[in-house]
Amino acid sequence: MARREEIEHSVFGFFLALAAVAAYAYSKNGGSTSTSSAPPPTSYTPPPLTPYVHVDPYVPEGQTPAGTTDQNSPSSSLTTAALAAMTTAQIAALSTDQIAALTTDLISVLTTAQIAALETQDIAALRTVHVAALSTLQVRSLTSSQLGALESADVAALGTKGISALSTSQIAALTTGNIAALTSLQIRSLTPAHVSAMRTHQIAALSTWQIPALTTYAVSAMPVSLIPALGMEKIAALLSDQIAALTTAQISALSTDQARAIETEDIQALGTQSVNALNSAAVAALTTDQIASLSSAQMGALKTAHVAALTSSQVAAIETSDLAALGTAAIAALSSSAVAALSTRQLVALSTRQIASMETGDVAALTSDQVAALTSEQFAALTTGQMAALSKSSAFSVEKLSPAALAGLSTATIASLSSKQVASLSTEQIAALSTAQIGALSTAAIAALTTDEIVALSSAQVGALSTSQIGSLNSTQNPWIFQRLARPR
Repeated sequence: MARREEIEHSVFGFFLALAAVAAYAYSKNGGSTSTSSAPPPTSYTPPPLTPYVHVDPYVPEGQTPAGTTDQNSPSSSLTTAALAAMTTAQIAALSTDQIAALTTDLISVLTTAQIAALETQDIAALRTVHVAALSTLQVRSLTSSQLGALESADVAALGTKGISALSTSQIAALTTGNIAALTSLQIRSLTPAHVSAMRTHQIAALSTWQIPALTTYAVSAMPVSLIPALGMEKIAALLSDQIAALTTAQISALSTDQARAIETEDIQALGTQSVNALNSAAVAALTTDQIASLSSAQMGALKTAHVAALTSSQVAAIETSDLAALGTAAIAALSSSAVAALSTRQLVALSTRQIASMETGDVAALTSDQVAALTSEQFAALTTGQMAALSKSSAFSVEKLSPAALAGLSTATIASLSSKQVASLSTEQIAALSTAQIGALSTAAIAALTTDEIVALSSAQVGALSTSQIGSLNSTQNPWIFQRLARPR
């Protein structure tokens, strides 16, 4: 409306002046309209024009609309040359309103010294477009306090080049809000030196969507002291290649909760040295799915302390093919409850060297099903001490052994059998014994043989009896023994 009134007022004044000139000419010419000899018209001064002022109903009175500059502000009329010529003291004297009124072109020509001269409130007054206009040199000249004054949106406006240009001390000065505002591309632009300079509260401020954006080099550069700040969720957010990039020192710093948080597909990315670097508490905290996902090489990398810390459920989760990777020292380190938790399939998969390396207490802890599942080769590998411990176990029943398994027992093991155990053997089991095993039976065991067992002996077996064994026979056994001796060989 103001503009319309202004135009109408001007047009009215123009036509009024024109009419006055025409009336004067007419009177001087005696009513003639000719103006050939008319003197100049009387001077007319139109009323002053009212300056046009645009009123934006969406901007509060006294404020400059966003994205524009105040034309009445002294800084809006500055040239780039004039601004560049200003001293640092003059720059520091600029008010926050004057700073905010600068155009992006003017911001971009500020020298690094001028940038450094800006007060923190001036930095806070910068708009996002101003921050985006800063060069890498200008960004690098920002002081720690100036960086701390930047709003989160301003930090995101720095872009990847701006973040890459920051020094380690500048990175350390970023607030948790600044860190949380970094985009995934900016996170990826962080150098190993940047991550190494970060503080605990900054690492804790990283979100689960920012963590995967870190490069493997940046991950491996994270100080060991910062590993706890990752918590469980951030550990779970790590990608497989990031897990593989963790150093042995970082791996050893993982808490039990963090170790459990590693995804099963990611735990497979751990190298053998990394597996070996896990602390025993962390290994004991692994889920059964994590244990089952370990490869044979990873299983073989476990230390004896790791194996000793395994729970029964963890041992039961080990793949049979992976059990073979455990050394004899690791097998010996298994607890009795862990050995008892082995399935028959797992037990049968153990080598004779692994069986022989078991502690006697672990052998004694075997269940009846486990004992019955042992192969003849495994029985033959049992030491005298193991067999003695096994024979005292309530789970061990020699009569439950297959003839082939019994035939696999060593002569020392056979010699350790009690007379009661020998008497409980079936005729098929007795017939399966080798001549060396027969010769290894104690005189008490020979004296305990039943008539059916003696009848089951072959001539070769009877011929293998020693004089002391024959001397131990009683009157009931003698006729049958002599009958066996008389039988043609």
